[in-house]
Amino acid sequence: QADVNIISMHVKEKIFKENLLNNNSATLVEVIAKMVKGETGVGYYSYEGAYKIIGYSTIKSTGWPIGVTIG
Repeated sequence: QADVNIISMHVKEKIFKENLLNNNSATLVEVIAKMVKGETGVGYYSYEGAYKIIGYSTIKSTGWPIGVTIG
């Protein structure tokens, strides 16, 4: 299982240090699993008590999944 890391966030201490697959939010882990499979879509999840919306896809040139969160 690969790590899924935060690469940009307002909390600098979490950047490249938090594996999102080891999160207590079942809804976040579900969205991350879809991203890792190469799916594209929009998801909803809870993170540290806040409700979030995420758009996700795969970068064609690298094959890396990317997600952008609002909320």
